Amino acid sequence: MCFPKHTLVLPVQRQFGKECGLSKWQAAQGRKRRIRGQKNTLMKKSKFKPGYCVAFWFGCLVFCALQAPVNAQTKPRPPFPPWPEQTLIILGFDEPLIDAEATRLGALVENTVWAPSWSGYALNRQGATVKPVKLPMAANDKWFIGPEQGAIRFWFRPDWSSESGPGEYARLIELTTEHGKDSLVWWSLYVSPDGRTLYLSAQGPEQPVDCIKTDINWHCDQWHLIALSYSPKETFLHLDGELAGIGPGLPSVPAVLAGHTTLSIGSDSSGRGVAYGQFDELCTFPSPLAHERWEGSLYPYYNAYRDVAAKGPVTEADEAANRQAALEYEALGEAEALDGTNDGEGGAQLNIEPGLLYLLRPIIAGTNVHLTLWGGQTNQSYNILYTPVLPANNWVTIAIGSMGQTNFIVPMLGDTAFYRAEIGNDWDGDGIPNWIDAQPSNPNIGALRVTIDWPLNGTQVQ
Repeated sequence: MCFPKHTLVLPVQRQFGKECGLSKWQAAQGRKRRIRGQKNTLMKKSKFKPGYCVAFWFGCLVFCALQAPVNAQTKPRPPFPPWPEQTLIILGFDEPLIDAEATRLGALVENTVWAPSWSGYALNRQGATVKPVKLPMAANDKWFIGPEQGAIRFWFRPDWSSESGPGEYARLIELTTEHGKDSLVWWSLYVSPDGRTLYLSAQGPEQPVDCIKTDINWHCDQWHLIALSYSPKETFLHLDGELAGIGPGLPSVPAVLAGHTTLSIGSDSSGRGVAYGQFDELCTFPSPLAHERWEGSLYPYYNAYRDVAAKGPVTEADEAANRQAALEYEALGEAEALDGTNDGEGGAQLNIEPGLLYLLRPIIAGTNVHLTLWGGQTNQSYNILYTPVLPANNWVTIAIGSMGQTNFIVPMLGDTAFYRAEIGNDWDGDGIPNWIDAQPSNPNIGALRVTIDWPLNGTQVQ
């Protein structure tokens, strides 16, 4: 694996030459042409423009081409709600789920980009070259990647095993500054061609060097949690919640270059060095996860999600088993109703996944928030409630949906917001609450009418 042909070398801490060994995958770098003496030129031209990358990033990340069908054998599981933690950004790669109507109609999704996953969709990186997906370091006066310190955590599922490997140096994530034809790779997290070693390499004073090197034994189609914590002093690499390596600090990115700096996911910035695998739930943090503030948070997070990640997407066998379990559950409920055994004190336990009804991750668009309700029924209506803090003293209703509505657009009411959905009390929107509506799902049928026949000399009420 080599850096791009045109590589701009900036001075970085001398510690890399002293504390790290030379990177084997950069042995050929000496044969590459380096462009020197251009630091001042780049610094002068690279005024920090926060919005410089956002359109480019959006174009790379959010696209859903109707070219090839999703694997008919699997379907995405519902995306999981965000873990309660402070992040800079969360990339769930669930763009195909934003348009719920298209999903219901079976719209085609480009399976070279998206793949059904254990949490919605995953970013799929396959082929000799791919269209790079890049997260900008900063945009619109907001940081998405810490320029000096922070952490990046993501799930990765290789389509190869450590016995065979990806066949080339496969980038997982790589931080690059680009300006015209010149580029600088600050650091790269990548796997060796045989799939047995995971490297973190960074730009040294003269050439790239290895900062962390650890052995791995990964198997095809198994998800792994990877977390990289960095600062100018030291770096930490965690795999599946456990510390796998410690290395020297990484060079800080000057603020003047932030607008030209991006994190490439699953390839290098040119779309080469492909990871040959899938990425999901990528999060960035303002502080290293090895910091005392976050100490001990990685393994609980991994432990909470590893079992469902191991399930992967929903298969036809899963759906058949769930249908059978639902029938058994329904039959059990009818039997309990007949014999009076369902008294709230327990009963038979079935190992099934109940029907899900919750909001997918919010999508922020300008001053509005797009919310999608998963698992809604077409003959019911739902309301959206909001609170600025948790625990909430009062939930405020900010949207009342029509019958069957599962997509909502609500205003952004602050920097921090929490939303929940509830079943509405007027499904058909006819102004008559469900409890007195003769048929709550039909607006043409009005209030329930009750006639009481009480004979003067009788004792029966009908």
